[in-house]
Order: sequence, then structure tokens, then C-alpha cells
Amino acid sequence: METKQVTKQETKIAVRLYNNTKFGKTFGKGMYYNAVFNGTLDLPQQHLKYLIDLVPFTQWQHTATTDIDMEALGMVISHYQKINIDVQFANHSEHILCSWIKRFDSAMSKPKVMGFVTVDLRTCQLTVALVDDRHGLALSEKFPMRPCREKTGNSPDYFSSNYDADLKQRIAA
Repeated sequence: METKQVTKQETKIAVRLYNNTKFGKTFGKGMYYNAVFNGTLDLPQQHLKYLIDLVPFTQWQHTATTDIDMEALGMVISHYQKINIDVQFANHSEHILCSWIKRFDSAMSKPKVMGFVTVDLRTCQLTVALVDDRHGLALSEKFPMRPCREKTGNSPDYFSSNYDADLKQRIAA
């Protein structure tokens, strides 16, 4: 399948982040929940949902397992170098959270797709780079994250989108 570049006007994206209540707790001997935030990327027009787990850059960089992951890691390092942040230096990277992206197909199927999400906690700047060949989707977005005013029920702790989110519109999955 040929991947087409999707422009900002074509794709609406909403990012919802939730504080991970299990952060720092163990789930096995020497194994810890490292994600500071869990979240979703919703693309309502395409009826797609992607899952993210934002972890500190220093831990995230060691989870790259494929050549494509290494290429994405290089893109993140390059992105932050352009704005004078050396993420390979501990004092700079402690404020950067990163995540791989998994498409939510069903409860049993959550395949990893090419791309990443980063958040700079100092500026609350969120960056999304995503390529999903299965759905012919390629996008790159930057936008600010904002805390939600009221936390009720399943509402997120942080929200961001590149459009005015209509709460009555059906979300993906």
C-alpha cells in the first residue's frame, strides 16, 4: 500500500494523556511501571485510535529494537538539537518524555506502527510523528498540551488537538 502524506487540514488529531497511577510500582521482580502518562491519539475522521505510554527519554531510548526504531530515535535527537536541547545529556533529557505508538485494533491486537510522540515538560510542547502504512497515513504535528480544568470520571489529565474538539462526535474505537 502506498503511503500518502496527510496535511494538517486533512487530519484532525486529539491527544489525551492520563496520569499513570501505577508509575513507579512493580509488576515483577526488578520490573517497574515506567510510563509517567498513558494516553491515546484519536483520529476521528479515520476512526483510528493509537495508544502511547510516555516514559523518560533516558529509558525510552534503550527500548529501540529495530532499524526503524533507531531511525526514529535519531529523529528525536535531531529535533531537540535544533532547539538547543541535548537529550543525551542527563540534565536536559529528564524533562523529555517519549513513546512509541501502537494502533488499537482490538483488545488482543495492538501492533506497533512507525513513529513516536514526545513531550517537553518545560514547555508542554507535544510532537507527534506517525506513519501507518496499513491505513495510508503519514503525519507530523506539533502543538501545546494543556491541563484539563476538571477531572471527572474518565476525562484526561491533559488534552491537546489541532481542531475544536466536538464532544458529541464519536471517537475512534
